[in-house]
Amino acid sequence: MTIKHLRILTAIARYGKLSEAAHSLNTTTSNVSKTLKEIDEFIGERLFVRHNGMFKETERSRHLLTLANDIFSAMDRTKERLDQHPPLHPHTTIMIGYYRTLMSGRAHTLWNKLVLTERSSSVMLTRLSPSDLRHQESSRQDFDIILSSSDLRPFLHFPEWHLITRPLQDLVFMTSEQHRTTPPRSFFLPACSESVNQVLTHYIHKYFPDHESISYYDSLHSILEVLEHPGACIAAERLDSQQIAQSVPIRVIQSMNHHGLHYQAALNVGLLERKGLLDDMDALLREIAIAEQAN
Repeated sequence: MTIKHLRILTAIARYGKLSEAAHSLNTTTSNVSKTLKEIDEFIGERLFVRHNGMFKETERSRHLLTLANDIFSAMDRTKERLDQHPPLHPHTTIMIGYYRTLMSGRAHTLWNKLVLTERSSSVMLTRLSPSDLRHQESSRQDFDIILSSSDLRPFLHFPEWHLITRPLQDLVFMTSEQHRTTPPRSFFLPACSESVNQVLTHYIHKYFPDHESISYYDSLHSILEVLEHPGACIAAERLDSQQIAQSVPIRVIQSMNHHGLHYQAALNVGLLERKGLLDDMDALLREIAIAEQAN
């Protein structure tokens, strides 16, 4: 059952004749007749009875027509809302900033969603340095969204920014699949907040007491080089592991699900409202969170 079927059904009920229904929809009588037959077969009974050359409604068709009117009304309301929010200017650019390497996977996921859904003409992804947050207030105002595993409240002025705090769903430790027989010795952690760092370090001391070293990586690209060495073990989010696995076979050896850690997403309310993207950006972050929970 499609919108086409419902429109033809409504036209038949309104005009009572197939020819007039066809004329109102700018189609042929044979097409209307064929579609009515499809509807009858789908429902399993005749929706109209013929009386004196006119098609009369039945109780079943009246019920279906009520549902069709509800659908058409909802479509009209949706169109009105779309008319109130015209398409983005073709030169609209969405600026995403992320602070600390741990946020790289989530930032890239958001970037991909924005590009694939064509919500803007371009999306720019920028890794922020500590000085960008602490000393460059004017540059922060150019970003539509900032992602961080650290607390952003000391660096942003509210209510210009809307802050969302959500849990880090799944932190994992992984090694290269080609070094399956080599036990993890050298651990590499992402640049992250002190609280996340403490949890990861404590986890290593507890579950890998024979480790030899703990170091840090500053980008997903550097991970590929690290994983070439036997005994190297990377800590990352599940989102990052999925991206890394596209370039090199990996094996997850430990997963941390209940760690109580969170990240923050700061939305630049003024900029996103002017671009008509405030609700869309919040919805996309929710989509990512739901996908994380599913994984």
